[in-house]
Amino acid sequence: MKILMIAPTPFFSDRGCHVRIYEEAKNLQALGNKVTICTYNLGNDIPGIDTRRIINTSWYKKLSAGPSFHKIYLDVLLLLKCIVVARQVRPDVIHAHLNEGALIGKICSWLLGIPMVFDVQGEFTSEVTAHKFMKDYPFLHKVIYKLSTLVERFSYKTSYALLANSYFMSNRIIKNYKIKKDAIFVVPDAAGLPDPIQSGEVESLRKMLNLPSDKKIIVYLGLLTEYQGVNLLLNVVKSITEKRADVHFLIMGYPDVERYKEISDDLNISQHVTFTGRISYRDVYKYLALGTIAVSPKLLDAGGEANIKIYNYIVAGLPTVAFDYIVNREILGDLGIYARQRDPISLEDCIMKLLDDNQLRNDITKRLRAIDIESYSWRDSTNMLLRAYSSVTKVTGNTSNQPESKQKTPQETREPVT
Repeated sequence: MKILMIAPTPFFSDRGCHVRIYEEAKNLQALGNKVTICTYNLGNDIPGIDTRRIINTSWYKKLSAGPSFHKIYLDVLLLLKCIVVARQVRPDVIHAHLNEGALIGKICSWLLGIPMVFDVQGEFTSEVTAHKFMKDYPFLHKVIYKLSTLVERFSYKTSYALLANSYFMSNRIIKNYKIKKDAIFVVPDAAGLPDPIQSGEVESLRKMLNLPSDKKIIVYLGLLTEYQGVNLLLNVVKSITEKRADVHFLIMGYPDVERYKEISDDLNISQHVTFTGRISYRDVYKYLALGTIAVSPKLLDAGGEANIKIYNYIVAGLPTVAFDYIVNREILGDLGIYARQRDPISLEDCIMKLLDDNQLRNDITKRLRAIDIESYSWRDSTNMLLRAYSSVTKVTGNTSNQPESKQKTPQETREPVT
């Protein structure tokens, strides 16, 4: 099967949305499918992935997530690129990521008669709210929010099928947008499986980062933004390190590293925190191997955005503290330690509990390491993708040599929270 993926983002830039796109493409190709990705001019090419980029816009350099007015003309350029590439590769299906991608994909679908599936990674309206886009201009923010609502509804209603990254997101779309259940395929995020870590690599990395060898290391992996809970986390760091001297925090990610270092200086916690900046996706598990426990303070809302870092924490065998959101419970189940939503005091208490209760921490670590990590790989999600493709190509008459894969029920895969 030939798939045209539309990624209106600077792919690849070592962040969650891009990891999903990359892992889907890589695993589809491993099964003999041909994937072509159309994306912005920014980002890193990945060997083995056919990536087609729009013309160079040298003045636009934003790699981080979030809305931008620049995306209006970037997406027009991407639409033109997609039409050209679609005529060249003649795909069986268009796989659109993000709401802007769904709009571009739908136009291509209309023009070329190719079925489109929409990969939902969260709600457009929630993205506008989370990133506080144009919040200083209330009227403009309200207009943009209304437009994003219309775009979102259009994206759901006009796609041949929807790919939801969680059962929670699937149920939310069915309830709020009256989408038929059989038009939604749950394709959960997963973890790229780690390459073997060579002897001495982790210790060399510890020395390079100048991490203390006599302290418990608490790791965070992800974007450095307020909605990811980094601001809240730094205040928790201050409170914890005022009470104990046996911990150090390793914060991995970007953007705005310097700004967060300044915040740490202002809070007088710089000696307790190491910022790595952006790290390569291929090195994630080497860095996570430095941790004693992991934390995910992401301030999820009702929009159902994924939390892909938790899959990496699981595969790395790290006991994890996260806020008590349905999406987090859907991933971690009874392996997580859950703090009350958006409550820094509760987050601190949970971190302290996991640090102090050696039996609890060791028990969770033991259970994590006993997991068949293949069940958290992209294997099942890729099979679900193929079933979605098969369903839309049958409806439209497009042919494919790819056999249909059975979509497993929640009980056959990771059990969702209902």
